[in-house]
Amino acid sequence: MLEQNERDRSFPFHLLEELRYGNELKDQDLEKLSKALVELDDYRLVQPLTEIVMDANLAAKVRETASLTLCSYCTDETAEERAKWWQDGDETIKRHAIRVAEKEEAELVVALAKDPLNPFFAEALEKLGSWSEPHYQEILIQALDLDQPKFRAIAAKALIWEQPVRAEKRLLEIAMESDREAAKAALHTLCYCVSNELLLKLAELKESTTDKYMKAEYENAFGWVAKEYKFFLSDKYWENNSARQYFENWSKPARQLLKDKELSNKEDRDAAVQSKSNNNNCQLEFTQKPESSNYELNVSQIIADLSDVNGQKSEKIYRYRNLARLNDLNKQEQEKLLKFLSESQDPNVRLLAVEASKVLKNSKSMYDLLNDKCLRVRRSSIHLCKHLEPNEQIAQTLLQTITNKNTDGSMAIEALESYFVHASIFGQSDWLLSLALYDKRPVVREKAVIRLRELDDKDKSMKLLAILNEPPCNTWSLHIAVIENCLSLSIDIPYSSLAPLKSVDSPSLQEALAEALFRPTAQE
Repeated sequence: MLEQNERDRSFPFHLLEELRYGNELKDQDLEKLSKALVELDDYRLVQPLTEIVMDANLAAKVRETASLTLCSYCTDETAEERAKWWQDGDETIKRHAIRVAEKEEAELVVALAKDPLNPFFAEALEKLGSWSEPHYQEILIQALDLDQPKFRAIAAKALIWEQPVRAEKRLLEIAMESDREAAKAALHTLCYCVSNELLLKLAELKESTTDKYMKAEYENAFGWVAKEYKFFLSDKYWENNSARQYFENWSKPARQLLKDKELSNKEDRDAAVQSKSNNNNCQLEFTQKPESSNYELNVSQIIADLSDVNGQKSEKIYRYRNLARLNDLNKQEQEKLLKFLSESQDPNVRLLAVEASKVLKNSKSMYDLLNDKCLRVRRSSIHLCKHLEPNEQIAQTLLQTITNKNTDGSMAIEALESYFVHASIFGQSDWLLSLALYDKRPVVREKAVIRLRELDDKDKSMKLLAILNEPPCNTWSLHIAVIENCLSLSIDIPYSSLAPLKSVDSPSLQEALAEALFRPTAQE
């Protein structure tokens, strides 16, 4: 179906027509069409794809394909539009409204996700997977107990983003079920979890199963979990020998299981650190510097290339993604190019404007891009604006971003990091304490805790001790951050807050706990 010109920007509308009249196409062909349209990443397709979704005269499977394709594009529908789609649309339009829902529609999504008989139940579960707040994740955990394997599979897959520790035991049970779809979904999520029980059980399953298909799945999951666990078993400097002995005793089952591995090899730990770094790297493609920039720095030529909507547009954008040499241009040429990049209709070109704004230290342009209609452009601006001099306007925009309930995950982390660069330190601690104690988003709470440590605010950090008595905020990362604050700022932790954590099956928590338990001030 697709030729070598599938990435040519003159080609997408041919694919679009194939989709529009694709009611006779097989499902796998529609899937290929959708994949090709996503890879083209052509902003011109958003409107016609939306029109296909809204056209009740077209085949349902064609409209569904258009809807799924749009979910990979940068769209700018409003809450009012989504509400109208839900209220007035047919089944396909309603389903699309759920797929693109934001937290303004949280009440609706939650209601649907609690009703397995509702035709939009599956889409609601999938949507909750992208919302990190524990009360949303809890609904997914409850869905793991549903009778229908297909719904257990959807819930298991949706949990992959947050990996709440409360789900681990049930996911492990589903991984042993006879339904392969549910078992595979559970295993894929468990690949990002780590505990003694999980490691030992996967080791047992991969040896005991007689199902060749599932044996391969168990072996793959065991490999991922074992690699993650090796991070904790590799060389580590312990200030206190008792702490080291505590952790070695706690992790003894894993040590015995993996005893044939070269766990003391420093390269293993470095590789694990790099793996974590790569997994958490949320920089966009065009914000990363290439190894070289072998193109002529001719502003007129760059503008001409990027103005041509046809041809290999993606290759052109990739070619110009490194704008470090902009400072070699005179001011007039710099302003000319930046104006063109910032005002382009193509969000991929505006991504270049973000990089250019960083290189030229242009706060005005960066501020405008922070308010771009495209989420990808805003995210890139949020990430790169930390490289500019402190600016009050940028700080206020970042604060609005942080307080927006739709800002979550890595975007929330980046917004906070950039805000700390641009905002005054004065009065920041009170706000951070409030975030750490009361915000609903786990990453925001954790980042606020870490920032209080960076500010050496011992008084505020002491007020975080109550967090240690809370259940895990999806994972134990928040508790670990509080413990590390106390260790860094010489805050005594009551043994009564540490003792219950000794039974938790988490190497990352136990590693931090070992340090806290065996400090000279840690007394029972």
